[in-house]
Amino acid sequence: FTTIKVNRPAPQAAANGTMGYYRPDDISVGDLDGDGNYELVLKWMPSNQQDNGFNGYTSPCVIDAYRMDGTQLWRVDLGLNIRSGNHYTQFLVYDFDGDGKAEMICKTAPGSKDGKGEYVSKAGTETGVTGVDNSKRYVNSRGHIDNGEEFLTVFNGMTGEAMHTIFYSPSHAATDFPKAATTYNTSAWEDTNNNRGNRYNAAVAYLDGTDKLPSAIMQRGYYNRCYIWAVDWNGTTLNTR
Repeated sequence: FTTIKVNRPAPQAAANGTMGYYRPDDISVGDLDGDGNYELVLKWMPSNQQDNGFNGYTSPCVIDAYRMDGTQLWRVDLGLNIRSGNHYTQFLVYDFDGDGKAEMICKTAPGSKDGKGEYVSKAGTETGVTGVDNSKRYVNSRGHIDNGEEFLTVFNGMTGEAMHTIFYSPSHAATDFPKAATTYNTSAWEDTNNNRGNRYNAAVAYLDGTDKLPSAIMQRGYYNRCYIWAVDWNGTTLNTR
């Protein structure tokens, strides 16, 4: 084994002002620079993280990239409109466009910033994405995010720069590809605590065989409704398969 030093984020405030202190959490690996060696992509978990079934305000989810010698490549801050906990941010690190370098794909929201410090909405090609209010917070009185726009973003593996951002599907409202903010649909998800509709999983799949490009597989919803969404990245745009 080897040991590297990572750059712990400074504590950040949740929407109610309580501070979250960060510890290392999930890690994925991928060849981010195309040199044949793996880099590490590390998700940081704040101390005020919450499971879906519980109320509480959380600090933002933060994701870093490191070389195996400990050199930090970038940091992505998903902001207060992405709740922190084990069920929320499922980040995929893989070479989706076949250029020999891995990208990262994950769910984002208004206020999410890429590795260059820019809002991910700037990488959109739809006015509904580029025109969002990144200062708006959609955290309700119980600490859940039950409203607002929801995005999917692909990040450059070397720089952390957002390369394309699209609307996430399905939305809070359990509808496909909304063009604006939506509200959590309690009758569709069959719960009132923003739990079932805010559980996520993700995977990578070669749907056309291993000689073709892979797809990002995004899953939302437990127990009542479960949606599975296949998305392709061709180096320029994210497209629904």
